[in-house]
Amino acid sequence: MIVEITDSKEKQAIARKILEALTDWFGIEEIREEYISGSADWTFFAAKENEKAVGFLCLKEVVQKHEKPKKKK
Repeated sequence: MIVEITDSKEKQAIARKILEALTDWFGIEEIREEYISGSADWTFFAAKENEKAVGFLCLKEVVQKHEKPKKKK
């Protein structure tokens, strides 16, 4: 079952549990901790089996400002 998680502490707990088990991909502790900390503010969905989180998806909103191209005269 996929559920949206809105509680910041629960987001971080789920992210920590999953990422600490994936040391081949998230082995640099400082980077992993930044990601876990940031997940509290992102849109967060968890995959759960028997009420236990087995995966997650975070969506971080990124806004980029683009200048309009100048027209050639």
